[in-house]
Amino acid sequence: MINYQFSSDGTVLTLFDSYTVSKQKFQATLNSIKALHGKEPIFNRSDKSLKREWSFHNFLYMIHYKRERTKDCDLDYPSDHPEWMYNILGLLVWPFIK
Repeated sequence: MINYQFSSDGTVLTLFDSYTVSKQKFQATLNSIKALHGKEPIFNRSDKSLKREWSFHNFLYMIHYKRERTKDCDLDYPSDHPEWMYNILGLLVWPFIK
């Protein structure tokens, strides 16, 4: 299980060293966290939305972009970027991440 932390108000879920989790395990990881903390506001976002943001973080890490920042993934509710951005970018990079 990945190490994670919620902000005090539950609107930010930080996944530490998130680049180590393959896309095949995104859903299982989110399900495990949700089973323990399902009432946190971050889970008002869809799983697809969370996975697409996570995939984009992993892609940025993979291409060596600001690795110190992109090694961890902060999932926010509401998203700190327009929802369409992660929907498009997350889908575009999905085939290229492990």
